[in-house]
Amino acid sequence: MPQRDVIQSDRITPGRLTEWSTNTLDEALLVADDRGIVRWINKAFSDAFGFSKEETLGASRRALLEPFSRRFRDPDVLAKNLAWLYDHPVEEERATWELADGRGLVRWYSRPVRDGEGRIVGRLESYRKVDEAERQQCGIEKESVDA
Repeated sequence: MPQRDVIQSDRITPGRLTEWSTNTLDEALLVADDRGIVRWINKAFSDAFGFSKEETLGASRRALLEPFSRRFRDPDVLAKNLAWLYDHPVEEERATWELADGRGLVRWYSRPVRDGEGRIVGRLESYRKVDEAERQQCGIEKESVDA
């Protein structure tokens, strides 16, 4: 690798390194604070769901529920489940949802983020598209998808 393609580590802030690292993931990530305000998304979230950072950061997670839910089959059921989760901040959930138009399945995981003393300071949501090999390996059928 040419030396000009390497950045000296003492010139990289931990925040930038974290941002660059999470932008290399295929997993779509969203972080909201304890009031449900979106504080951070990675590139995969923007790419997967069509929300730009400009329209997402600072927005209420509840305000994004309706346009976000439309990207999935049974959007009303998904919105209801997410709203319940936002009303119960200590809960941790995982499910598999089918994308609208049968474009595939997404594994969703959501859990509270806690500070060093165990207090809830926000929520992390992750979304990962299930590929065909994983679907077959895990025996995931469209009829068994959580709804």
